[in-house]
Amino acid sequence: MTEIEEPKLEKKLWGAWATVGLGLVIFAASLVTETMVVMVFTFTKLLSYLQSLPGQPDFFELMDAIGTVLSTQLGFITALSAVASAIICVGLIILFAWIRKGVSIAEYLGLKRITVKQVLAVLGIMAGFIVLSDGLGIFMDRPPSNEFVVNIYSTSVWPALLWVALIIFVPIFEETFFRGFLFEGFRQSRLGPIGAVGLTALAWASLHIQYDFFGMGTIFILGILLGVVRIKTGSLWSTIIMHAFTNMVALLQVALHFEELIG
Repeated sequence: MTEIEEPKLEKKLWGAWATVGLGLVIFAASLVTETMVVMVFTFTKLLSYLQSLPGQPDFFELMDAIGTVLSTQLGFITALSAVASAIICVGLIILFAWIRKGVSIAEYLGLKRITVKQVLAVLGIMAGFIVLSDGLGIFMDRPPSNEFVVNIYSTSVWPALLWVALIIFVPIFEETFFRGFLFEGFRQSRLGPIGAVGLTALAWASLHIQYDFFGMGTIFILGILLGVVRIKTGSLWSTIIMHAFTNMVALLQVALHFEELIG
């Protein structure tokens, strides 16, 4: 994998503190969007539920109905939230990059073309990482798939939407945010490339609280790997491809062993 020298953009990018502030705005927008999707979806389902009842339910019946909606359709809600959040937040990232005059959006976010050779190289690296992490999981007698992934797959209602959300929308948003916007802002600051790799990997891993310690640790190491690849290739597309590939493999593992996992 050939290392590409990137242009010096220090005076054109948002500084480290501005990057943190704008990053928090993007993160808040993601939370608000996901919350709104959950609320609208749940409210719509509750209206249908209430119309089917002969009388008015009490508080406890209403709470039980809400819990049922959230638990039985968690995967579908997760997919909808991921798609909506990605659209809104990627739009914000592009806006914040565009506002910073003197550098194009493609330059800011590292949207450079990569060669077929580089694509094959990053896929090979990702495949090797998956084999090593899965091998370690087998050695530690861990289940082949994460419980959270199994849960959202079993409650996805429409699995095609979940596949699209996790393989396309989630990688594009998370990589544009972490290895794009945040990474460049930190890399061009006093933190430098090493600080940018470590900080974005830590921030990315800390958001995956639905996983256990082993899962979060694996994601942190993967974040380090993605950051290094981002530097070596000079392209955000390389990490998007790697992220999409690992999500696809995770879903395939669940789909191929679904009956065994829920049995």
